[in-house]
Amino acid sequence: MSHYFDQTATGDLDPEVLEFYIESLRKYPANPATRYAGGQAAKSALEEAKTRIARALNCLPNEVIFTSSGTESINTVIKSISLQTRSRDGLLLAPAAEHAATSQSLDFAAEELGRKVAYLPLRQRSFDLGLLEDTLKKESLDLFTSVYVHNLTGAIYPIHDMATLVRKQAPQARIHVDAVQALGKCEINFAAMDVDYLSLSLHKVGCPRGSGLLLANFKKPFIPLLHGGGQEEGRRSSTENPALALASALAVEKAVAGREDWLQKVSDLRKAFLAALQQEKDAKFTYELLSPDPAVPHIVPLYIPGLRAQNIQTVLSQEGWEVGIGSACSSSKQKAPQALLDLGLTAEQTLHFLRVSLSPRHTRKEVVDLAGRIAQAVRTFAI
Repeated sequence: MSHYFDQTATGDLDPEVLEFYIESLRKYPANPATRYAGGQAAKSALEEAKTRIARALNCLPNEVIFTSSGTESINTVIKSISLQTRSRDGLLLAPAAEHAATSQSLDFAAEELGRKVAYLPLRQRSFDLGLLEDTLKKESLDLFTSVYVHNLTGAIYPIHDMATLVRKQAPQARIHVDAVQALGKCEINFAAMDVDYLSLSLHKVGCPRGSGLLLANFKKPFIPLLHGGGQEEGRRSSTENPALALASALAVEKAVAGREDWLQKVSDLRKAFLAALQQEKDAKFTYELLSPDPAVPHIVPLYIPGLRAQNIQTVLSQEGWEVGIGSACSSSKQKAPQALLDLGLTAEQTLHFLRVSLSPRHTRKEVVDLAGRIAQAVRTFAI
């Protein structure tokens, strides 16, 4: 039996969503761009999915764009705004330690488009509004992009305050939020957040992989990343998948409706896990919890000096326990992840970064057992 504790990399596939997806694949086999009856039924399914998502996230149906992933959504926004605002040549700004989808898109804008890019340093692994205000006083801004929930530490960033500050001091700037880790954990009210774009990845909340969303203010046009058939009102060309759109709508609805219950269950599991870890502390096993405040409860970032995280991961995996050692998108690379360095860890410390992420499907017994297994791995294999 596998014990999966890397929910931040991908969430458990929701059986109800999966069954609904399979049923919808059979029900809507036609291309929604076609004009015969099957195609029109598929088109209606897409429209239904957008209406349901819009209702759940408080946006307009025509502000919902289906994409393949959070990465595609993020790339679309950053590259589009970088191209659109070249004549103004204002700053493209983000906090340090962003996901690679953001940082590498910004690096592309700097290297290939000659754009001016800057990153705001974090303080105690949290966002500092004062640094943003100081920068806005000195620079003309074209784009501000930020994560809502940090994928490595679980930090919750003050999105509403950030947006208010940018609107006040740089009204010409566009605002984008990477909310990939926030859906079902934090409130997402697109209209109330007063941002222009918001990226989501639905495999984090039980939908099959390959399901992403971009919420885009209909008053703020952008240059599409993909050109071709003109789908999504010309904003994202590619033949749509009505079944996946409907499954996405169901996953979003369940994540939003179940948020309070989810938070309570996971918070209880986190307390049990941390209490068990604390009991395991001894001369051979020590750790540091790297969560800032505020943070989501399901992401538990740990610095464990006694044994490299990859070795802990290998030992646990052999026993059927799966944990993360950083961003799943970068864990296979040899060099230290830049995001971990930006969080203030040294290159050596990044090798000891372990990320446990929890689900309501876990039991108290499982999390207590996991704490003991981590400690035992360190005691057994530490040099």
